[in-house]
Amino acid sequence: MGLLAIIFLVFIITFALATMWYSSGEAAFFLTLGIVGLVFFWDLSSNGGQFLATPIIMIGDWLGIRLWTALFLFLTTLGGYVFGNWGKAIVFLVLALIILYALGLLGPIASGDLSAIKQAVQVGGGG
Repeated sequence: MGLLAIIFLVFIITFALATMWYSSGEAAFFLTLGIVGLVFFWDLSSNGGQFLATPIIMIGDWLGIRLWTALFLFLTTLGGYVFGNWGKAIVFLVLALIILYALGLLGPIASGDLSAIKQAVQVGGGG
Protein backbone atom coordinates (compact mmCIF):
# COMPACT_ATOMS: atom_id res chain seq x y z
CA MET A 1 0.00 0.00 0.00
CA GLY A 2 2.91 2.37 0.67
CA LEU A 3 4.26 2.10 -2.87
CA LEU A 4 0.81 2.79 -4.32
CA ALA A 5 0.54 5.96 -2.21
CA ILE A 6 3.94 7.19 -3.40
CA ILE A 7 3.02 6.45 -7.02
CA PHE A 8 -0.26 8.38 -6.60
CA LEU A 9 1.53 11.35 -5.02
CA VAL A 10 4.12 11.46 -7.81
CA PHE A 11 1.32 11.19 -10.41
CA ILE A 12 -0.60 14.11 -8.87
CA ILE A 13 2.47 16.34 -8.67
CA THR A 14 3.54 15.44 -12.24
CA PHE A 15 0.00 15.98 -13.53
CA ALA A 16 -0.24 19.41 -11.88
CA LEU A 17 3.16 20.55 -13.13
CA ALA A 18 2.49 19.29 -16.66
CA THR A 19 -0.90 21.02 -16.70
CA MET A 20 0.72 24.25 -15.50
CA TRP A 21 3.41 23.93 -18.16
CA TYR A 22 1.08 23.26 -21.09
CA SER A 23 -2.07 25.08 -20.00
CA SER A 24 -2.37 27.40 -17.02
CA GLY A 25 -2.02 27.48 -13.27
CA GLU A 26 -5.76 27.78 -12.81
CA ALA A 27 -6.45 24.65 -14.84
CA ALA A 28 -3.75 22.77 -12.95
CA PHE A 29 -5.18 23.83 -9.61
CA PHE A 30 -8.81 22.99 -10.31
CA LEU A 31 -8.14 19.71 -12.16
CA THR A 32 -5.75 18.52 -9.47
CA LEU A 33 -8.14 19.59 -6.72
CA GLY A 34 -10.93 17.69 -8.48
CA ILE A 35 -8.90 14.49 -8.78
CA VAL A 36 -7.66 14.65 -5.19
CA GLY A 37 -11.17 15.53 -3.99
CA LEU A 38 -12.59 12.45 -5.70
CA VAL A 39 -9.90 10.26 -4.13
CA PHE A 40 -10.58 11.82 -0.70
CA PHE A 41 -14.30 11.22 -1.17
CA TRP A 42 -13.82 7.61 -2.30
CA ASP A 43 -11.38 6.78 0.46
CA LEU A 44 -13.29 8.38 3.32
CA SER A 45 -16.70 7.08 2.31
CA SER A 46 -15.92 3.53 1.22
CA ASN A 47 -12.40 2.63 2.32
CA GLY A 48 -12.39 4.08 5.84
CA GLY A 49 -9.51 6.45 5.06
CA GLN A 50 -6.92 3.67 4.86
CA PHE A 51 -5.36 4.80 1.57
CA LEU A 52 -4.96 8.41 2.68
CA ALA A 53 -3.46 7.33 6.01
CA THR A 54 -0.64 5.48 4.25
CA PRO A 55 2.75 6.80 5.43
CA ILE A 56 4.91 8.43 2.75
CA ILE A 57 7.91 9.21 4.97
CA MET A 58 8.29 7.84 8.49
CA ILE A 59 10.83 8.78 11.15
CA GLY A 60 10.63 6.21 13.90
CA ASP A 61 7.31 4.58 14.67
CA TRP A 62 5.08 7.63 14.95
CA LEU A 63 6.58 10.71 13.29
CA GLY A 64 6.10 11.14 9.58
CA ILE A 65 4.07 12.45 6.68
CA ARG A 66 1.01 10.57 5.50
CA LEU A 67 -0.49 10.75 2.02
CA TRP A 68 -3.34 13.08 2.97
CA THR A 69 -0.89 15.49 4.62
CA ALA A 70 1.38 15.51 1.57
CA LEU A 71 -1.57 16.10 -0.78
CA PHE A 72 -2.96 18.84 1.46
CA LEU A 73 0.40 20.62 1.65
CA PHE A 74 0.91 20.34 -2.11
CA LEU A 75 -2.58 21.66 -2.91
CA THR A 76 -2.32 24.59 -0.49
CA THR A 77 1.08 25.47 -1.96
CA LEU A 78 -0.30 25.23 -5.51
CA GLY A 79 -3.41 27.20 -4.56
CA GLY A 80 -1.30 29.84 -2.85
CA TYR A 81 0.95 30.11 -5.89
CA VAL A 82 -1.93 30.46 -8.35
CA PHE A 83 -4.54 32.43 -6.39
CA GLY A 84 -2.83 33.61 -3.20
CA ASN A 85 -4.81 33.22 0.00
CA TRP A 86 -8.03 32.55 -1.93
CA GLY A 87 -6.52 29.34 -3.31
CA LYS A 88 -5.64 28.15 0.17
CA ALA A 89 -9.17 28.96 1.33
CA ILE A 90 -10.63 26.92 -1.55
CA VAL A 91 -8.54 23.90 -0.53
CA PHE A 92 -9.66 24.22 3.12
CA LEU A 93 -13.30 24.55 2.07
CA VAL A 94 -13.24 21.53 -0.26
CA LEU A 95 -11.50 19.39 2.37
CA ALA A 96 -13.99 20.43 5.06
CA LEU A 97 -16.98 19.68 2.81
CA ILE A 98 -15.63 16.24 1.91
CA ILE A 99 -15.01 15.37 5.56
CA LEU A 100 -18.47 16.60 6.61
CA TYR A 101 -20.08 14.58 3.82
CA ALA A 102 -18.10 11.44 4.67
CA LEU A 103 -19.17 11.74 8.31
CA GLY A 104 -22.80 12.15 7.25
CA LEU A 105 -23.01 15.66 8.70
CA LEU A 106 -23.51 17.74 5.57
CA GLY A 107 -27.24 17.02 5.27
CA PRO A 108 -28.14 17.74 8.92
CA ILE A 109 -26.03 20.91 8.98
CA ALA A 110 -27.67 22.14 5.78
CA SER A 111 -31.09 21.62 7.35
CA GLY A 112 -30.04 23.48 10.49
CA ASP A 113 -29.60 20.54 12.88
CA LEU A 114 -26.33 21.38 14.61
CA SER A 115 -26.86 18.70 17.27
CA ALA A 116 -25.60 16.17 14.68
CA ILE A 117 -22.11 17.60 15.16
CA LYS A 118 -22.30 16.95 18.89
CA GLN A 119 -23.32 13.35 18.26
CA ALA A 120 -20.60 12.73 15.67
CA VAL A 121 -17.74 14.45 17.48
CA GLN A 122 -17.23 13.47 21.09
CA VAL A 123 -14.58 15.30 23.05
CA GLY A 124 -13.01 13.58 26.02
CA GLY A 125 -13.73 10.19 27.46
CA GLY A 126 -17.10 8.82 28.22
CA GLY A 127 -18.56 5.82 29.72
